[in-house]
Amino acid sequence: MPKTRPPRGRLSPTASARWSLSPRTRRRSTRHCGGRSTRRCTGSRPTAPIWWLRSPPWWSFPWGAPHTTGTLPSGLPVGIPYVEDGLGWTDAVAIGVGGAGVTYEVRNADDWAELCRRYPFEVTASRGHDWYRVTGRAGRWLLPDWGRVAQEWDAVHLTAWAYLTAATREIRVDDEYASVIGGWAPDETYWLTGRVRETGERRVRWSARDPEGPWRRAD
Repeated sequence: MPKTRPPRGRLSPTASARWSLSPRTRRRSTRHCGGRSTRRCTGSRPTAPIWWLRSPPWWSFPWGAPHTTGTLPSGLPVGIPYVEDGLGWTDAVAIGVGGAGVTYEVRNADDWAELCRRYPFEVTASRGHDWYRVTGRAGRWLLPDWGRVAQEWDAVHLTAWAYLTAATREIRVDDEYASVIGGWAPDETYWLTGRVRETGERRVRWSARDPEGPWRRAD
């Protein structure tokens, strides 16, 4: 595993202007190939044809953790028009939330690589095939160990700039390992220690004729 060094972060402001979205679903289950084992997983044969394999999950966010986004100047939550891996939704409900805590800021690929070095968890078996298909790299892969991250950080925030410049690309961790930011939306925060709560303000429904927008308030 790679050598570690102290990570960077900052205290987040109270997130009273941030939003969680409902409903939010994902395409695949994470029950398959969940971790280090190579048995019945695709990572040991990343270049194998996909037609005979049951493709495992490729995302890199902390599954099951609450996640929020900020808002655009129009008041529309970022997570509505820029949802990652959307399924063609044209209706969404924005839920006002508040939270504060020690937040690790992912501002670029180096910040993500540092997170992987500090809290390494090998996922070659479960991610190797899909990440090879995305990046063309056949090698060993890491994700942050979110359980260990939660011991020091309350949340992880991916900036819009990091999304645009680093998501779905090979991120070099060291000479042996790399990683991928997959499944995150721009300006998305995942809360790891439960320090975010609904504020009780009125929920706002948004709708559009097409997933690409324009989105308008429907209340």
